[in-house]
Parts: sequence; structure tokens; C-alpha cells
Amino acid sequence: METLLGSMTARQAAVKNINRLPRATKEELKDRCDVCAICFMEMWEEARVTPCKHFFHGSCLRKWLSVRQVCPLCYAELVDPDGETPGTELDQDLSPDRERIRERNAEWRELRAMEGARDMWPLMEQ
Repeated sequence: METLLGSMTARQAAVKNINRLPRATKEELKDRCDVCAICFMEMWEEARVTPCKHFFHGSCLRKWLSVRQVCPLCYAELVDPDGETPGTELDQDLSPDRERIRERNAEWRELRAMEGARDMWPLMEQ
């Protein structure tokens, strides 16, 4: 029961967070001529832009966010501890404690990304 409730809560949070992200314009998509890094399909009509400036289909990103609240490409946090989408707050002043936390999170993201790369490239030296 708790697993189901947790899953529903994660999906609701994903929908809420995806709606906070800006939509890419058709001109942006045409200029990029890119594919969604989640489904590898072309993005011609609809895409969302993350605070770290990565583009994904909204439906793909919604599914991803229901599992993890980080960017699928760079692992940047897409939701801060207050539940806001990073980069959207009006006041950018951070307390020293919050700044330290963000720095620590950035270090952990970098380490996770390196670990993930090792998993993907079995021939790399470890």
C-alpha cells in the first residue's frame, strides 16, 4: 500500500514539476534539429526545457520525473528541497548553508555521473 501511495505521490509531483518547465518553441526545435535523449525520437512539435537547458518530450520527461527528480542528461536537480524548480525563484539570494548544500549536491552529481559512465563503458579503467 505504501509503495502504491509513494508511486502516486511521485507521479503527482512529476506532473506539477513538468508544468513549471517552459515549452520549447517550434523555432527552437527546428533550429536544434535534435532528438529526445529519453526516447531518441525527433522533437518537432513539443518539448520542455529544463533549468539546465536540456530539451525533452514532455511525456518522456514526465515519466522520468516520476522516478527521479534529476535531469536525465546531467543529473542536475530539477526540484530543490522547497519543491521549486531551480532557476525559477525570484530571489536568487542564498543563505551560506543553502549554498553549501548546493555545492555538496553538485559534487555528488558529478560523482554519480562518473560512476554511471563507468557502468556504461565496461572497458574504461576503474
